[in-house]
Amino acid sequence: MSVTYERLELLAQRTALDTMYSYAVVNRGEAPVVAQVEISPDGVHYAPDESISVQPHTTGVLVPKRYLRYTRLVLRTLQPAQMSLVDVYFQAQTRMQTDR
Repeated sequence: MSVTYERLELLAQRTALDTMYSYAVVNRGEAPVVAQVEISPDGVHYAPDESISVQPHTTGVLVPKRYLRYTRLVLRTLQPAQMSLVDVYFQAQTRMQTDR
C-alpha cells in the first residue's frame, strides 16, 4: 500500500481473545515510515501505544505493550513531500477455549 504524510489508519483487529499479537511492517519504498499501534476499548476511541520508524528497505515489528479489545495500525511518512510503499502483516496467537 502507498503511504504518505497523511495518517493512514488500517482496519481495526479485534484482539480480545489474542494472547500475543504483532504487526510486521515491510518498507519497500525510499522514505522512512512511522508505524504506530493504537488501542481501543470500543473500536471508536483510540489511544496511542507503541510506535517505530521503519527505514527504507527494512522490516520493523510492533508488539503492543498494553491491552484493550481493539487494535489498529496507523502509518505515515516523516516528511510531507514523501511517499513510500509498505506491506503490513498481522499475526496473532489465540487462546484456545476448552470445555471442562
